[in-house]
Amino acid sequence: EVRNALLQQELAAAQESIEGLGAKLCESKAAEATAREELECKISELHSEIAEAGEKVAEAENQVQALESALEAAQERCAEAEASAKDALAAAAHGSDEHASEAASKRISQLSLR
Repeated sequence: EVRNALLQQELAAAQESIEGLGAKLCESKAAEATAREELECKISELHSEIAEAGEKVAEAENQVQALESALEAAQERCAEAEASAKDALAAAAHGSDEHASEAASKRISQLSLR
């Protein structure tokens, strides 16, 4: 009987231990599920931020391209104006009439205003 009582005590202790481990397992699974949800939420937020950043980069690239095109056009206009001004000055220098000199000055003024 004593041995039987000892075995029953050991069995009861083992059952308590198993129940405790089961409760810890449930807690652990719940904590894991919560952590997983939080992680998935954070990943989703990061994906959104990456998408927004990609859109901003694309917009910036478009603006840079537009500015480069505008700069190129301005440089072309400047080169044309410079060539035109040189031609007008050369014509005025070779011509002795006042009308040619005046026309050259007007042309240079027009190009400068652009």
